[in-house]
Amino acid sequence: MSISLGFEIRKKISQGQKNFKKMDLKMVYLERVDLSNADLEESDLSYANLKSTNLSYCNLRKACLYRTNLTDANLSGAILKEANFQYACLIGASFKNAKLDEADFRGARLSGTNLHEASWNKIYYDDSTEFASDFDLNLLEPKQASNLESLSEKKIVIEKLLYKLNVIHRQARHYLGTVLAAKYCYSSKPDFDWLTNFEIDVDGEIVFIGELDESLSSIETKLIEKLTDKWIEDFTKNCSQIMPNFSKTFE
Repeated sequence: MSISLGFEIRKKISQGQKNFKKMDLKMVYLERVDLSNADLEESDLSYANLKSTNLSYCNLRKACLYRTNLTDANLSGAILKEANFQYACLIGASFKNAKLDEADFRGARLSGTNLHEASWNKIYYDDSTEFASDFDLNLLEPKQASNLESLSEKKIVIEKLLYKLNVIHRQARHYLGTVLAAKYCYSSKPDFDWLTNFEIDVDGEIVFIGELDESLSSIETKLIEKLTDKWIEDFTKNCSQIMPNFSKTFE
């Protein structure tokens, strides 16, 4: 846990700073800190300790909170659109009036939360997501929640590939900038027709633009996964030419 980084952030907060957009805050220790109204858009808070932290009305759009401890955190009124809460501990967290459009709760622990008081058009969860015991699962259907276990095999494959690709692409954008990240992303892509369906959108995210109705055979799926792994490997190598320790940023 990064205690020294936590002290640095606390100091900036005491000086009135609220802009922490796109910062690398992995493993930061900010338990019980008042971060209300802070801008943490696209920041990496994975493995951080935000227990009982006041994050009310924060902008956490596209923030990474992978395996973050958010026990009893106050997320009331926060913008959490497209935030990654995979395997995060959110026990007792408050979501009153929070905006959760396309937030990812796969593997998250949500017992004791008031998720029903938040708003969303779509959220992601899976069979390992732990909802509060009193949460009405019927609320998920009309709000278009997406259980990835119920999607078609092709959609599941694409979701997994996009997640893996965007993890490295976001790191590349963070350390090398948008232009170099895009350059190395495209130059590393294997010469395979199906992979031309993966493009970078206006927000800098890798997206799939192909048809989802066509099925994939098991052989095609294995080939695509193998080629994507090769793409990621070469992408990492290219980025490492500029930043030798680039691969270590994932550790």
